[in-house]
Amino acid sequence: MYLDFSQKSEIQNLDQPFNEKQIHSNINATIREYKREKMFLNSKNFQHPRSIDKNFQHIRHIVDLCEKHNITLTLYISPVYYKHLKMFDDLHLAETYKYLKKELLKIHPYFDFGTLNSVTKNFKNFRDSSHTIRSIGTLIFTKIFDSNNTSVPTDFGEFVF
Repeated sequence: MYLDFSQKSEIQNLDQPFNEKQIHSNINATIREYKREKMFLNSKNFQHPRSIDKNFQHIRHIVDLCEKHNITLTLYISPVYYKHLKMFDDLHLAETYKYLKKELLKIHPYFDFGTLNSVTKNFKNFRDSSHTIRSIGTLIFTKIFDSNNTSVPTDFGEFVF
């Protein structure tokens, strides 16, 4: 199948298949589910920052393997819609999220897109609260691999080292 990308409407439809009402509905449904679901974020598991310590061993193992095999590893924290970040506060997970970032830095530098910025404040950049549209993925990789590109908002993504 051939897609004609000369038509802006086709690109837009591929990038964001939902209308504004659907996007808001998706975002709200995702956040409601995270708040309601007792087996994941809203469980006791993440309430204490150190509860995630055992997961860092997996990251260390990946970093070690990459170093051993001379593989360049680039880590990043994905962007989420700002209401998703607020949900971390509502569920008393903000300290765990900060701890994640602090401990990750002890293992390896990373790009942090999971902050309040011009991209995460715009609902049109998301399909739901934790999944971005394709063009945001392009911005992420442009920021990571072409830091001189001026098309990426200056407040989107920070290299933490």
